[in-house]
Amino acid sequence: MNKRTRFIFLGISILLLTISLVWVYALLSDEKSKGPIRLEAGTLKFEVRGSLKEGLIVPGENLVTEAYVIVNKSTIKTDIRVKVEITLDGNPFSGFTETNILDMINFTYNGEDGFYYYNDEMTKDEELTLIDSLVLDGYVVKKGYSGKNFKVKVTFHAKQQDHVEWESLSFS
Repeated sequence: MNKRTRFIFLGISILLLTISLVWVYALLSDEKSKGPIRLEAGTLKFEVRGSLKEGLIVPGENLVTEAYVIVNKSTIKTDIRVKVEITLDGNPFSGFTETNILDMINFTYNGEDGFYYYNDEMTKDEELTLIDSLVLDGYVVKKGYSGKNFKVKVTFHAKQQDHVEWESLSFS
């Protein structure tokens, strides 16, 4: 082989290696980020934002790419309650080594309805972190989990603090 052929071969090899690395990185770092979700009902106004990693997920890696937070934009005293459900192909899932869902000091769990009730009044522009860490346990999540649908569902209810009780409200 002459020098020119070697340089062409080397250049093509480097180009193919670079393309392969970029493609693999793109597969491993797939994530979807949406803008904030705005919830309004009369004078109750809230904003929810956050995102999870999408595509290929790996045990030991935090699935939360941006912490899920709720921001009170209301001008009245409000109460909130939150339910977080994590499923794998529609079945409840708890195979995590690390989770940070809600600040349990500020929430009280009600076993009858499955909701966590915020213990304090939520003030205007107050921000509460709902989920900031979900790390899969590699000893639980094995090869058989490949291709399954992993879903995090957050149900959030808000009400005016004065003049209304949770029991009198109907959510469907």
